[in-house]
Amino acid sequence: MDEKIEAFANQKTFLCATGITNSQKLLVNKNNNWKIYKETYFKREDMLLEIRLCRVEE
Repeated sequence: MDEKIEAFANQKTFLCATGITNSQKLLVNKNNNWKIYKETYFKREDMLLEIRLCRVEE
């Protein structure tokens, strides 16, 4: 998990699974106003995404 938080701090973009079946995806990065919330989530406004369900987009 620490590698993902470090990658986020270094302006990397993540592809995150969303929805009940994780079949929907969102792109997450600092430039789109996402932040780290409680070291477990990406947060933007009232939306939370679990970091563990995200991978660095190359």
